[in-house]
Amino acid sequence: MNRISQLIFRRITGVITPDELAELERWESLSPENREFAQKVADHDELEKWFYRQRAISPDRVERNVNRHIAASNTVVYRRWAVAAVAAVILFMVGFVLWKRPEVSTPLPEIAQSTIVSIEDIQHGTQKAILSTPDGRKINLTDTAAPAVPVIKADVARLDRVPVSDRNFEQLCIETPRGGEFKVVLEDSTVVWLNADSKLYYPDNFTGNERRVSVSGEAYFEVAKDASRPFYVESQGQQIRVYGTRFNVRCYDDDPVTYTTLEEGSISLSPAQSGTAEVFLTPGKQARFTPNDAEFKIHDVNTETVSSWRNGFFVFENQTLLNIMRDLSRWYNFEFELASPELADELFMGVFPRDCEFATAIKILEISGGFTASVENGKVVITAK
Repeated sequence: MNRISQLIFRRITGVITPDELAELERWESLSPENREFAQKVADHDELEKWFYRQRAISPDRVERNVNRHIAASNTVVYRRWAVAAVAAVILFMVGFVLWKRPEVSTPLPEIAQSTIVSIEDIQHGTQKAILSTPDGRKINLTDTAAPAVPVIKADVARLDRVPVSDRNFEQLCIETPRGGEFKVVLEDSTVVWLNADSKLYYPDNFTGNERRVSVSGEAYFEVAKDASRPFYVESQGQQIRVYGTRFNVRCYDDDPVTYTTLEEGSISLSPAQSGTAEVFLTPGKQARFTPNDAEFKIHDVNTETVSSWRNGFFVFENQTLLNIMRDLSRWYNFEFELASPELADELFMGVFPRDCEFATAIKILEISGGFTASVENGKVVITAK
């Protein structure tokens, strides 16, 4: 899917290599439809039509529109110049069309992060995590051959627990590394999606009259309803009481604010170590909590944008370059440095899939203006133009 879209984009932007060009031409030669399609998305007038059409819709409507219009798009990034946006629409168009034609998909090679010497070496993350047990074992959850450990079935990790006599009901921990994500089903059928560089602490079995877990990083919860046992989530100094619902919580160590966004149902929040009254959220609201002053600020947000990572997309709405690079570095697993401090607060908007090549994503942002990216000593360096 995305391999062909990336090759078309690289040819149009003039950065395609001879080998990549040959690969693209081989794909075009497979059928007249392929060649016609490649020519269509390279037509400047056609791209302008797509650009202005995309400006009229919000990112959260894109996926719904695809169901009605097969010829959609796969990347939209724009800030100041229409030409940059027109180029970006290529990936949005190509990707969703090819998504309906999976036979053209070409897997990308895995490249160890220790070998990063150029932008092209940086690859997107995959589904992986580590399970830590109370007795000190660390189990790779992507290794389904390991005995008596969580296994992946249909992209869902459910704990296949050991015999009752051997069970340990103490706290377990699932950790996603940088460059990883994971989906787990807890004992009560609650589903938790973990973003990159995140941890979930939970018991193998919920006992007593409550269900309690804690999280760091970013996680999306779909909590199973159980009126007799309320569900609690502790995260960076706050406690969330859940009444059967869907919500996203983001609490990375490099951000002093914890963001809790309610998509459906009802939750309440309170400082974990305080008797302060609960703050209730309604769907479409986001609570921003600062542990230092134990204060909650409530904002209206687009919940589909906040949780877009769970559906395989990066969606940035007026995000600073610093925050964007933090998110990208966690998913693509690289270190970065802003050579010019003033770049940190530059604002960008953008949408692109999480399985997009990093070279393509950063090229789109570069075209939008303001900086260039390079690799120096294994680190991505962002330099002002």
